[in-house]
Amino acid sequence: MPLSNNVRKVTSENYPTDSGREGELIFRLVYQQAGCKKPFSRLWLSSMEETAIWEGFAHLKPSTEYDALYNAALCRERADWMVGILDERFASMRELNRRGKMPDPEHYEVTYYADLPTMWQDVPNNEILEELFQMFNLSRPQDFEGHSLSVSDVIALKRNGEVSVHYVDSIGFKDLQGFLDKQPERPSVLLNLKEKCDAPECNPIVCRKVRAEHEL
Repeated sequence: MPLSNNVRKVTSENYPTDSGREGELIFRLVYQQAGCKKPFSRLWLSSMEETAIWEGFAHLKPSTEYDALYNAALCRERADWMVGILDERFASMRELNRRGKMPDPEHYEVTYYADLPTMWQDVPNNEILEELFQMFNLSRPQDFEGHSLSVSDVIALKRNGEVSVHYVDSIGFKDLQGFLDKQPERPSVLLNLKEKCDAPECNPIVCRKVRAEHEL
């Protein structure tokens, strides 16, 4: 196939890679890498019997019918690559330390923000964290659309103008001292917790005001 683009008698391509998402991705990547511009059709087989093969060639499908399958495969490939690069999802603190890593604020974004209930103002942090863990696993707020609170998630508590950050570990929580002190390579919504004032309208998810525009 890589040479077919230079052969004048070849007017189209047929591709018989595996009938599935990965087979679709393999062909498209080879096709693109080869710089091929010829139109192509899909040979889709569910059997390697001779009659099934001839039947498949008699009913070749336009490539456009499998564009969605290719996009799904490409999405999965890139997601797998990202998971492999980050290699931190659902990892306990002990496992991260074994790999010589620490939680990186660059890998986090705020998924939910709310004021702490007034009745929690004098409650110790460890008790609040336990309450939040129970809440986001058993009785999540109606406006929360994320997943259940899990190992490797991070909880930031802002109390009396100070922000403390806590890592959800396999057992309990670990304080992340200096988690918000790292200078990010790109803007991180999580860092806004450190920059915003305590004004009720100052929700770091939607607020775009800068620190100087608020009364601290």
